[in-house]
Amino acid sequence: MAITSDNVTLMIDGVLYVRVVDPFKASYGVTDALFAIMQLAQTTMRSELGKLSLDQTFKDREVPTLAATCPSLSAPLRTPIR
Repeated sequence: MAITSDNVTLMIDGVLYVRVVDPFKASYGVTDALFAIMQLAQTTMRSELGKLSLDQTFKDREVPTLAATCPSLSAPLRTPIR
């Protein structure tokens, strides 16, 4: 759930793609790295939605594709498995 700047409660969901490059840095000081990443993503999403009014969320809404947002993650998906 998130609350917009005009105090409207929204139910939100999403998909989060994560690529861990350095496992030590990803888990340093954290018991559960995946849980910490999900909490950070939720907090960031709520914070950004809290800056917008409900009308702005509908105007600014777009569904980014994986290839558009992070080409380095989508590249292996196009590689055939042998």
